[in-house]
Amino acid sequence: MSQLFESPSGESFIVNRFVERIYTDEIPVIKLRTFVVFRQDPEQRISSYTEDIGDLCIFLGCNEAFCVSATKYPGLKPNSIYFANSYTGFGFYDLSSNTLHEFINPPPFPCCYDWLAPLH
Repeated sequence: MSQLFESPSGESFIVNRFVERIYTDEIPVIKLRTFVVFRQDPEQRISSYTEDIGDLCIFLGCNEAFCVSATKYPGLKPNSIYFANSYTGFGFYDLSSNTLHEFINPPPFPCCYDWLAPLH
């Protein structure tokens, strides 16, 4: 799954979320594995893989993506992706260390979660 978003400074990024289907008792369970981020260069019309988005925090929900500066919102971890999804649960992914931190497992029923963007 890919999502496009723009940073507060106007930079554009694409985030790809990679999952794995695991079958237990013939019931598929979807496990989040990793994220990959690409920085868009509109002048050259190319995308470049990056593991460093600096002070930014990306928020991914079911139907939307946005990012904020971690400096403006204490408690957020810079260079991270926060996710909320009915298949993968809630948590964050640290791009610097490629580490997944899961807070809550997905619910037993499908539903759609979204983050509320802060008002500036």
